[in-house]
Amino acid sequence: AVTDGTAAVVADVPGPPVLAKTGTAEFGDAEPPDTRGWVVAVQDDRAVAVFVEQAESGSSTAGPILADFLSDAGASSQ
Repeated sequence: AVTDGTAAVVADVPGPPVLAKTGTAEFGDAEPPDTRGWVVAVQDDRAVAVFVEQAESGSSTAGPILADFLSDAGASSQ
């Protein structure tokens, strides 16, 4: 999903390659339905999950949060 899919937003994160998978789920009775989004990822010895309760999608809402987190975590460990 990182090199050719919905998690491409983390492809350019500095450091070791990131492995990630996004997800989206609709819920409730609203029209259009409310949406939850998430992304789980591994980079080197880190594993992280980002869950957004009111999201557009896993890739467009949770993905950028994950990219920022991994970029900041990598910068602080140097």
